[in-house]
Amino acid sequence: MDNISVTSIEGTVTLVDLLRRRAKDRPQDRVMIGHHSAEEVLGSATYAQLDERARAVGALLQGFKAKGERAVLLYAQGPAYLAALFGCFYSGTVAVPVQPPRDVRHLETVQASVEGSRPTVILTTSLLLNSIRDVLREQSDSELHHVRWIATDAIPIELASKWQDAGVRSDMMAYVYHPTGLVDDPSAHCVRHADLVKNDYIVRGAFGDPEAQTGGAVLLAGQLGFAPATE
Repeated sequence: MDNISVTSIEGTVTLVDLLRRRAKDRPQDRVMIGHHSAEEVLGSATYAQLDERARAVGALLQGFKAKGERAVLLYAQGPAYLAALFGCFYSGTVAVPVQPPRDVRHLETVQASVEGSRPTVILTTSLLLNSIRDVLREQSDSELHHVRWIATDAIPIELASKWQDAGVRSDMMAYVYHPTGLVDDPSAHCVRHADLVKNDYIVRGAFGDPEAQTGGAVLLAGQLGFAPATE
């Protein structure tokens, strides 16, 4: 399936299916990971690497019985965010992407996202988690103490072999998007897996035929729920 036609796959597959196919058919092909344009390259990964990392995160979430539940994703832009996002997709968990505050001492946005979405887990990086833990030691009454925190970069990659197909359907929720980066944004809306497949830019940019693209495949965080930074 070298040339993916958006018209032919709408309503029949998800990005989970597309990444799984690419990891099988072209495992060593590399995807450039950017933010809002192909010129903003933040890193890269092969289809096989992204799939394996997503399966590891997904398997952990499956262990928490998180299918249909929400997970707050607290990441700066880049490959770690997309691995966590696809981990949610792979497990049927609804992602709630929230950018970390510029000053980690101010966790109001994170607190509001937890209060508003009632997540099963908060996914982030080891570096950010350690910084936040230092702050939370001084905030004993914070709601953030009552949610399970997971540093996805610390998840053993061997866990990927434990992942099981979650039976994700195109009509299921994929993530909650806050266009302004604020959790109380009235324009926030739920994005279904079908909506992602209908996004021609995502499908053709990252999962179309790399040989037909200038500069190779590009997957943009800004096209997948990554909102602007907040204070």
